[in-house]
Amino acid sequence: MKYDIAIIGSGPGGLACAKKARAFGLTTALVEQDQNHLGGVCLNTGCIPTKFFLHRAGSSAQWENIFREKNSAIDQMKRPLPDFFRKSGIDLIWGKASFRDPHTLEVGSRKITARVYVIAVGSRPQIFLQGKGVMPAEQIFSCPRIGRRSLIVGAGYIGIEIAGLLRQFGQEVTVVEKEPRILSGFDRQITARLKTALKKRGIEIHTGKDIHEYPLNEYDHILVAAGRTAHTDGLGLEHTPIARDSRGWILTDEYLRTKEPHIYACGDVNGKYLLAYTAAYQGELIAANAAGKSKKENYPVIPSCVFSSPQLARVGIGRQEAERRKITHSVLGTHFAQYSSARVYDDTEGYLELIVGEDHRILGASVLSERAAELIHIITVCVQRRLTTDNLAEMMFVHPTLSEIIPFLAQEA
Repeated sequence: MKYDIAIIGSGPGGLACAKKARAFGLTTALVEQDQNHLGGVCLNTGCIPTKFFLHRAGSSAQWENIFREKNSAIDQMKRPLPDFFRKSGIDLIWGKASFRDPHTLEVGSRKITARVYVIAVGSRPQIFLQGKGVMPAEQIFSCPRIGRRSLIVGAGYIGIEIAGLLRQFGQEVTVVEKEPRILSGFDRQITARLKTALKKRGIEIHTGKDIHEYPLNEYDHILVAAGRTAHTDGLGLEHTPIARDSRGWILTDEYLRTKEPHIYACGDVNGKYLLAYTAAYQGELIAANAAGKSKKENYPVIPSCVFSSPQLARVGIGRQEAERRKITHSVLGTHFAQYSSARVYDDTEGYLELIVGEDHRILGASVLSERAAELIHIITVCVQRRLTTDNLAEMMFVHPTLSEIIPFLAQEA
């Protein structure tokens, strides 16, 4: 049988592509290595287990108990998937996929042909250290027990999130970052605030440092969170004309096509956005193109959040980007401590910053708060719909809530 579309990888991008392809009436095959990898990195070792642990870390539960609960929750999420695929008409094929040539995919002894192929195999951590206790940072969620001291290499999203989590379980945590500051994708003013908050919680953070300066044998865990690369090992790309950049990401055009026009790539593997929700967007776009829709990438406003404690979220344009692009703007900022709701919800370290254009339009924002991941969506709507501070100031929010701080700031402006 020749499929309309064959998708390699069942993470957010692959799943979204398969569902949308079936909605378009395309015959669809979804190839995944095995049951353990079903759902991709996000479900098994990334977003879901990280946030599961973070959500429960504030309780008195022990790591070992949360570990068992996490495994049970993930199993409950994965168990219905094969039956869902069957009922949806998606052929789920188990095995390691490899291109034999641009038009033939091998999965074990089976050969699969399709009109369109989709590479949705995600990314993997870069490991440059070896020794006892060294592991990819997300592997900590596969440990039923943890030690007393952890050294985290890298102060990006993953490193900062896991540092805060382990500290809540009483670990001594040290974060080492070779760059001069943490979270380089965020404005330096807001990351400085987060760094101060993390240090108050007892986390050691050393920036501008080389990991080889540290005595690795003194730590129970050395968690590497210093970058990722495309997870294309064994995929047989050498048997295709598919091109990759210097970091290994698969190059795609605005339709998400590779150098081989009938082979697409979505999600982390193309290196454009390493986010579950952008992978899902790309997967759906590819399905539409496979159905003849000829749709180009046109991303909505994309918010992002670091699930630290406090959380740090951003959307749209920040200070540094506005300055670099020479955009006329003003910065409106406020500390949460002056509002009664921040006292109610124990979020007095919170800080909100809006970037406003000369036409009063809201261009972007950064939020430092225990609930930043929820608050940022309000401003995402403002940026997407091109609302002004006057529009925001006219809105009425429930009291007492943290979200009411957003229109209060606009009113003060």
